Amino acid sequence: QVALKCADIGNLAQALPVHSRWVQCLEEEFYLQGDKEKEAGIPVSPLFDRDKPGASKSQPGFFEFVGIPLIKAFASVFQPARPFLDQLMVNYHHHKAEADRRKLEEAAVAGGAAAPSPSPTAAVAAAAAAVRSQEAAAGAKPVHTDSSQGAAGGAATPPGLLMAGDGDGI
Repeated sequence: QVALKCADIGNLAQALPVHSRWVQCLEEEFYLQGDKEKEAGIPVSPLFDRDKPGASKSQPGFFEFVGIPLIKAFASVFQPARPFLDQLMVNYHHHKAEADRRKLEEAAVAGGAAAPSPSPTAAVAAAAAAVRSQEAAAGAKPVHTDSSQGAAGGAATPPGLLMAGDGDGI
């Protein structure tokens, strides 16, 4: 059952460009539903209102409260899922850096100053390095990876573990 739940949120651990595209599609789906709710004169569901922050802005929280705990628990008992967790963490750090950058920009606008802009690419590289460092410290054995997929030093889908969206061009 846990493996099925992990597969259900598997797009959190796709290579960053694929994951980002899925988030955009999800957000648009939510907005379309919110548009229908507005047309029907009913309250718009959270994250479904185009005039408010959507799913793309809530990613760090979803990772923190759902994705990371679930995938961490799964990977702790099923070692071949470790690359799945590694890529999920790279994506999380990307979203976290984006959220931090937005907060800095909002604070700068409120204060009338120019905001520094941390690089999401640097955050992804730092996340990948942190994952490798933690694995080395824990004495983790390398798991099969395919450097043609994923980020973070070749973190990819373990053999035999397909994730939603594999091969469909999204």
